Amino acid sequence: MRPLVVALAALNLVACAGKTATAGPGREASAPSSPAPTEAAESPSPTDATTAAIDADVAFRRGDMHRALSLYRRAWAQGARQASVAYNAACAASVSMEREEALTWLERAVEAGFGDAKHLQGDPDLANVRMLPGYARLVERVQAREAPREEAPQDESMAPAY
Repeated sequence: MRPLVVALAALNLVACAGKTATAGPGREASAPSSPAPTEAAESPSPTDATTAAIDADVAFRRGDMHRALSLYRRAWAQGARQASVAYNAACAASVSMEREEALTWLERAVEAGFGDAKHLQGDPDLANVRMLPGYARLVERVQAREAPREEAPQDESMAPAY
């Protein structure tokens, strides 16, 4: 019980510390000029990043590429570092004619593990970036990553018996 009382007293002191003057008859308490930063503001929660990524996907599906790109940027900044987030942001940037940014997003997607060169080469959303100098290098990186998986010997002892 005592730790609870101490915690509540500390919270009360923190809440009161934000006031610079006490309120009295005819006087208003003045609030601090800017709110003190909180841990939540400094490090967004994974839920915020996930929500931004989902909202970006919805905007993307609706064809609102500028909004989708803005939301993908927010999701990435808040910690949504999946290859799919970066890839979809690249598509939104490409369709929005933000070619250099699209290439940056593709690099992030590849770094995060994107590994489908065929899809990368055939996606119509990426038509605007295919002529950029760094695009071919990214495709080569993805193809190089795919090659060892395709060439890996199959263990015949694990093959189904017909």
